[in-house]
Amino acid sequence: MRGNVDCPCGCGTKPTSTFLDLLITIDKFVYIFGNTHITISSGARCEKHNKEVGGLPGSAHLLGIAADIPYNNDKELFNLVNVAMSRNIVRIVIYKKRKFIHIDVATQKMGFPEHIIKLEE
Repeated sequence: MRGNVDCPCGCGTKPTSTFLDLLITIDKFVYIFGNTHITISSGARCEKHNKEVGGLPGSAHLLGIAADIPYNNDKELFNLVNVAMSRNIVRIVIYKKRKFIHIDVATQKMGFPEHIIKLEE
């Protein structure tokens, strides 16, 4: 796994250990399916950084339970989504034009919709 899962502003915001373990597992499975190792383009974020990058208020990134993962082609996209869903991740947003997926493990108890699997152009 490449990239930085911590907030890049240096504030010390980190992903939860459970979510980091999940990302490591996804990386291993994606690699087995023939992709290169995943790269995290955005992981945990503090409020300030989230606002700077245009993140949604209340984003799961703020809780350290979300990641944005770029992909190069449809095969990589398919493998990422397939592996994420096989790990019971049901909150996936595909950003087709910008070529990345957002995954998170937010729950209804946290105030988030339970399932989101959608395509954003």
